[in-house]
Amino acid sequence: MTRDEKKVIIDSLTEKLKESPFFYITDAGGFTVAEVNAFRRTCFERGVEYKVYKNTLIAKALENLDADYSKLVGGALKGFSGIIFSKETSNLPAKILLDFRKKMGKKKRLDQYLKVQESTRM
Repeated sequence: MTRDEKKVIIDSLTEKLKESPFFYITDAGGFTVAEVNAFRRTCFERGVEYKVYKNTLIAKALENLDADYSKLVGGALKGFSGIIFSKETSNLPAKILLDFRKKMGKKKRLDQYLKVQESTRM
């Protein structure tokens, strides 16, 4: 991926984060491609969007926001990261994560790291 391609993705992700009042960053390490696709489909059916990004691109996009996400960048962005975007309900991504974990069984987890509400942004 060239620098120009990365810049386009970072700018697009920054705008998506600004437009989404609620988002969760997840770690889907240990999941197969089929399991991630099943989770993505579940999110779509429930009205939220799930996208997988490189950790460095997420970190750069978070740096472009007005709030301080330095603790998140240092701790949560490891492994196989994705972002759940929710425009209407703050707890819907958490419910989807919980339901999916129950469906997959206790051996598989999809960890959530962050929930940001509009009122916490500066």
